[in-house]
Amino acid sequence: MSAFEPLSSGLPLPGPRGARGRKRPLEINRDQYRAVNPRYTCDEMSSVDIAALNVELRCPICLRLMRDPVATECLHRFCKDCIEKCQRQAQKQCPSCRKPIATRRSLRPDPSMKRLIAKLYPDLDAFEADEEAEMLASNRNMAEAHLANIEKVLERQRALVAASREQEPPAVELLTKLRPEMTLFEVLTTFHIEKHNFDLYYVPCEPFESSSRAPDDGAPLSPATRLDERSE
Repeated sequence: MSAFEPLSSGLPLPGPRGARGRKRPLEINRDQYRAVNPRYTCDEMSSVDIAALNVELRCPICLRLMRDPVATECLHRFCKDCIEKCQRQAQKQCPSCRKPIATRRSLRPDPSMKRLIAKLYPDLDAFEADEEAEMLASNRNMAEAHLANIEKVLERQRALVAASREQEPPAVELLTKLRPEMTLFEVLTTFHIEKHNFDLYYVPCEPFESSSRAPDDGAPLSPATRLDERSE
């Protein structure tokens, strides 16, 4: 190879000049492009481009593909019905940049965007129906996963409750711990301690029934009254 021979890069070299001295354009087919760039194929790049373009084709208000797109003076695009509904609700600002929109006449139709959406999605209603079905299926799977996690938590709680019922109950008989020489403060302190232990370690199956009788008016007995009855 001589010093003046060009290096071969795998791409076809420009052809000879035409009659007017212009160079012919390079012709690269798909196989040659894959040979030069084996990491990305044309199909993968086109799918990635469409996925990224799909975000730009959605209306920022309804988050769907734009129908009858219109452009504001700040060059943001929306569905015609969505932006007109915002204006009817006294929202005279652009939802994207908050710049004021003077009048409804300032909204300009965008036929180029409409043609692009029509070419990418010929049947827009079918595409939205499929997209909604996929979203419902995803939400259903997520709900089933949450229900499965809740069921596991409930099973662990049932096991803990069953284990706590099998254990020997703590000393919760308050009246057996009260003595006549105790002050009212000591009685109330003992009562609160035992009540805390009872609420902490017990899961009662039925309401707690006190052994002391209630007065005729239905008001509960105070610890001091129970102490007096026990001393009698």
